[in-house]
Formats: sequence, C-alpha cells, structure tokens
Amino acid sequence: EMISLIYTMQMNIMYDMSKRYLNDDYYYQLRMLEAPFFCEIVGKLCRKLDLYHMGIGMVSLNDSSSFTIEYDEDARHQLIIRDALIPRADYNQTTGLYDFWYNEYEAVFMKDELQTQECAWERQTIIANSVKGSVLNTWIAEYSPKYLALHPTYVFIELWYSDNKERFNNLSAGHCHDFVYQALYDLVHTYGVKLNGKLTPRVLGYFKLDRQLPKPRKLDVTNKQDNQLIYDFFYRQKQHLDQFSDEELIMSMVTGKWKFPTLHIVHFIGNDFYYFETDKPMYLGYKKYMAKPGDWE
Repeated sequence: EMISLIYTMQMNIMYDMSKRYLNDDYYYQLRMLEAPFFCEIVGKLCRKLDLYHMGIGMVSLNDSSSFTIEYDEDARHQLIIRDALIPRADYNQTTGLYDFWYNEYEAVFMKDELQTQECAWERQTIIANSVKGSVLNTWIAEYSPKYLALHPTYVFIELWYSDNKERFNNLSAGHCHDFVYQALYDLVHTYGVKLNGKLTPRVLGYFKLDRQLPKPRKLDVTNKQDNQLIYDFFYRQKQHLDQFSDEELIMSMVTGKWKFPTLHIVHFIGNDFYYFETDKPMYLGYKKYMAKPGDWE
C-alpha cells in the first residue's frame, strides 16, 4: 500500500513537472524546488551526458540542515546522501603550514541496495522498489526525526558534476558548475520543464559552457604561497557564514539576496586543491555582488 501510494505520487509529480520553475534571478544556486526531486531524472541526466559523477546540494527550510545527493556511475549507479562538507583548516605548529580537511558526515543507509533508475526522491527519502522492506523500515526508524518532515520544502542550492573529459582533462574528479547549462537544456528540451517566461534563453545563455578556459593549476599545500591561498579561501567561507544564523542564511538564499562567495576559484578535488582561472562569463555575473572585484579570488 505504501509503495502504491508513493508510486502514485511519483507519477503525479512527473506529469506535473511543467509547474516547476526557476527563480527569476541568475544565482545558479538559488533555485527553488519543492520535494520530491526524483533520482530517476538525475540518473537519466548523468547517463545522457555521460557523466562520471554529479551531485545536488540541498538545504531544508524546516531545520536548516543541508545535504548532498551524489550519483556515482563507478559504484553501480548508487546514490549517496551526505551532509554538507564543512571546510576546516588547522594550523600545524611543526610545519608552519595549515592542514586542510573537510568535516564530512555520510549517511550510508542503503548504499549497496540502490540502483538510481529504480528509485524516487520523496520527502528527502530515497524509495527503491528493489529495497527490502526490513531495510526500508530500519532506515525510516533511524532517520525519520531528521529527514522526514511533515511538509518539507528544499532549496536547490547547487548542481555540479565531474566530466573527467573535456573541462578537466585527466583530473580524477572536479566540481564544475557549467553542468547547470547542460542540465537545464536537457530538462527544458527533453522533459518539457517550463522556466519563468523569458528566463530560459537568458539562463541557458548565461551558463553556456566555455571550453576554452585554461587548465587548472594544482596547488601545493607544502608551498607557503599556495598554502596561504587555500587558507584564505577556507577562512573567507567560514567568516562569511559566521555572519548569519542558519535561519538568516536560508532566508537570504530563498529571497535571492545571498552573497555567499560562490565563485570558487580554489577547488577541493579528490585529495588535492586546484586553482582555476576566472570564468569570465560567470565572474561578470557575480562581480557586482562581491565586496570588491576579485574579492573572492
């Protein structure tokens, strides 16, 4: 009965996708979606675009908890849910350098049970027809206080991927926001999602890929200058977030007035850090929201 109800809700939402829209702004992180956002579509996008890895960043309006949904083709098309990665930098007295790491919390509840093409995203819960009932019941019992709100609404804050081919050449992974263009294009032209009026061509044009960008430079954490560059990036992220309470930060995203330094010139990729040349089209779009031009570079 539960599976039948979920299936009915899934079909209703699938037919109702034309009612989904993007906020009328060009902050690519600030897209409002009401649950559910279906994994099936994520998986199809990944396979259609031949992606190795992609993720969606979400945050709950109910309790301000944030998390990512990660699709990994190399791991049997599994879907993994993780709490947001928190950048950390600890000063090492011995080396005189900062040690960088991410405080990562991962919910691995049904990691080996899921096949992306078989599951749907419903109320921040992954439902898969192939998942054993006992596993599902155990997961709901363990995670319902945190993940099963009565009427959840989520802010779609980030969409990234690693293509391992064109943009990043032979890098093992990378968080690349130009996936937004590909995803939007596919949603519009394949799934018929309607965007706000004249927003479609503007957004598609704004996020169009620029494959001519210079190859990113790997940063050396043992090099004093590179080490400081990474630390400055970590520190500015934390400093900015500390200005807000969770509630204020969430509402600033919802209202489109978020000034989080999203122009990530330093990227954490695998176990390494890379420095990216400024993406000119994206940089121009963010420039007026920075404290000063280049402030977050």
